[in-house]
Amino acid sequence: RATNPRWIEGQMRHGFRGAAEIAETVDNLFAFAAMTQAVTSRQFDLVYDATCGDERVRDFLLQANAEAARAIAARFAEAERRGFWVSRRNSSARVLAEMMADRADEPLAAAQAKLSPKSPPKRVTLRSPAKKDARA
Repeated sequence: RATNPRWIEGQMRHGFRGAAEIAETVDNLFAFAAMTQAVTSRQFDLVYDATCGDERVRDFLLQANAEAARAIAARFAEAERRGFWVSRRNSSARVLAEMMADRADEPLAAAQAKLSPKSPPKRVTLRSPAKKDARA
């Protein structure tokens, strides 16, 4: 549904709440990718193209709910950083940086710095606590 133009049009008619619904859908895609590793890069590409990649939808998100627009951009940037998504678009990093920049107090360079590649998170191995001696 996230890439269906009719669904997106319906969300756009709902203004602020519709933008929040689109953000929630992107968030759910990201969470599913992180938990199951069953989401392909192509699926991220399709959702990106339908949301951030479409200038009309991107403008709607920024106008109706700038916080949702920044959340969407941050999720795509994090998906790229973690290797869930390799964008087919040369312009995606610039578009995401522009969306994440708060026009009032954050310059574009600061938003682009957030997108710079970082080392992947370290894996932590959890160990079960040692069993206590039953006689004690």
